[in-house]
Amino acid sequence: KEVTWYKINSGDPKNKVLYAEEKNKKHFEDIGKTRNKKDIKLSNIERDTSLQDFYNKTDLNAPTAYDTKKFNESWEKLTDEEKALIQNDANYYEVKLQMVGGIPMPVILLLKYKDGTTEVRYIPAEIWKMGHTEVSKVIITNKEVEAILLDPYRETADTDESNNSWPKVADSPSRFKVFKSAQRSRYFGGGSGLNPMQKAKQK
Repeated sequence: KEVTWYKINSGDPKNKVLYAEEKNKKHFEDIGKTRNKKDIKLSNIERDTSLQDFYNKTDLNAPTAYDTKKFNESWEKLTDEEKALIQNDANYYEVKLQMVGGIPMPVILLLKYKDGTTEVRYIPAEIWKMGHTEVSKVIITNKEVEAILLDPYRETADTDESNNSWPKVADSPSRFKVFKSAQRSRYFGGGSGLNPMQKAKQK
């Protein structure tokens, strides 16, 4: 149904710049900023630096002495086990599953990693034992996942495979769509409109 990717934020001020850069890579620049860069050669504060205030001169993602002090104080209160967990750079994928047909089935997931390798994970049907029709399963892995496929080898009684992949893969056209496509192709000169037997009888 849905997949959400998480990574642990250690809270270390030194990582704020890195996190900000990762966030910026995922966002497109809006049309207003794009046009301003093109149409406005210099802003008012660039022409007159006396107009600049604290926020114009300060990198808000840069770690401050205050941030570092507070982090170190909190860090010292943690156990070794808690520190190891925070320093873990693993990837956490929350996979939300929905039981559409009403029959509990094992969940079989094929993970396709960005390095080209694959892995199959089997989750027993007991995941549905509380009677829920929607559940979540967290997958922890050191590799980044590129795609997830549910029931890759058709081992379960799944009659609708259109919702088995993440990211969503375009469905193949239904029989109706194929028929309509053929009709459209015929109208625009893309086909004769004859079936194979009719074609064979033509001289």
